[in-house]
Amino acid sequence: MGDLVEGKATPLDTIAKIEPGELHILVNRSIEQPRPSGASQDLMDRVASSRQEELLGELKHQFELIVIDCPCITDYAEAQRLASIADGTIFVVRAGSTHHRAVKEALKLVPKEKRIGVVLNESDV
Repeated sequence: MGDLVEGKATPLDTIAKIEPGELHILVNRSIEQPRPSGASQDLMDRVASSRQEELLGELKHQFELIVIDCPCITDYAEAQRLASIADGTIFVVRAGSTHHRAVKEALKLVPKEKRIGVVLNESDV
């Protein structure tokens, strides 16, 4: 999504269709570039956040469902921003590894009406 936010690519440049079927993925083809010298990180974050919202709005007209894979919501502000503009959030929890307290903290960051569910990874059951 970085290329789209920075205006270096269009959705058509970054979306690949997986055959057979109707699955499309958004591919980030660029290597992360350092921000310009002297640029305010807060300003950069606000610009990126508003652009992400615009892009998701544009993509909603082309796709029935958009899934965004993000890092842990409790550890990354970017994941929190994406959760705030997405229609819903699915939490992924690793069995035997993710502490109950961490799950409760993550749930607090997303309003109840936007919580879709929880996926329990690496469970023996």
